[in-house]
Amino acid sequence: MKSLVQNLRELPLRADGQDWQERVAREVERQARIEAAFDRADACRLAAHPEQALAWLAQAEALGGELPPAYQATRVHLSRELAGQGVGAGSA
Repeated sequence: MKSLVQNLRELPLRADGQDWQERVAREVERQARIEAAFDRADACRLAAHPEQALAWLAQAEALGGELPPAYQATRVHLSRELAGQGVGAGSA
């Protein structure tokens, strides 16, 4: 996932001299939404709700692009957990 500075550098400049504060505020808000999605994914995972955790990881990915490696691993683990529940329900 790109850093805040990388994302700001990639934002197109407007001809009218768009204020940096607006750009920073939008990017900070986007980063906050991504972090909130990660927090919710973690909470759902800890509460044994893998479907919801995966949905929050998908939301974070949609907002921020590629998931960080730790969350990619979490997604794999949760997907395997769900697949195991479907095959032998109650055998976890």
